[in-house]
Amino acid sequence: MSLFSLFSWFFFLLPVSSLPSEHSFSLSNLHSRQSCQPFYTSFNDPSSISPEGDAPFIALSPADSYQFTNDGLVLTMKPPQEGPVHASPDGVNDKLGQAAIVNSTFWVDYGRVTFEFKTTLVPGAVTAFIFIDAEKDDQIHLDEIDAEVVGKNPYSWQSNIFKPSFADPKPHYGVFSQTHRLPHHDDSFADTFHKISIEKRENQIMWSQDGVVVRTLNKQDTYLDGVYHFPSDLMRLQFGVWDGSGAKGTSSWSGGPIDWEQVYTSITATIRSVTVEC
Repeated sequence: MSLFSLFSWFFFLLPVSSLPSEHSFSLSNLHSRQSCQPFYTSFNDPSSISPEGDAPFIALSPADSYQFTNDGLVLTMKPPQEGPVHASPDGVNDKLGQAAIVNSTFWVDYGRVTFEFKTTLVPGAVTAFIFIDAEKDDQIHLDEIDAEVVGKNPYSWQSNIFKPSFADPKPHYGVFSQTHRLPHHDDSFADTFHKISIEKRENQIMWSQDGVVVRTLNKQDTYLDGVYHFPSDLMRLQFGVWDGSGAKGTSSWSGGPIDWEQVYTSITATIRSVTVEC
């Protein structure tokens, strides 16, 4: 379960004849809720992100939380601004790091999205790549399809979905989660760029790691409490790095709380590319 849902933050291998050039698209089409457009960016053009929503991506965090480099887009989570951080006995910090979050301004109904990245691994920090339900009829449904790397484990990542229902006696955090390990024991997300893909079909979701499918989830397998918990709406992309130390459950899950006195390096995630295939 990601921070994005907890705090209500917006948001068939399909054949592709060719990919467009660097983030070539029609903004008018994107903003008219076209279901999917093939897209690629290596973030070598600063115009790919804007705080105003007039680019393929919009930053939800301050301008100094992201930087364009030769390696790609670097997202930086900064320490809390309010002073010393104190952890409670149950592993929750009283102040949180400043998350670095980016949303797409375009929508995806069905298709495959590949994120190429590496990340600093600090226990308590979470690097997330998700499809998140867009606004619809003034409602935020909070559907999610997730791929997340938690700082306590540099050798694996987690796939998950979340689709809340009024029929649920309680939120089903982690019920549909699975963990996937990198194939080489001496490899990690801190050392090497890796590609994680999320592919959404009408009745199926597939997650891939470096081009190899590692999980397939069918809609029929998400039936719980009398309803299907299968994300089905138009969705945006969202990615970032955030502090999992703010609640007991997420702190334990991510390996937190973050010990900011022992963090001697910036907590960053470097996004080399994002590819959308429709």
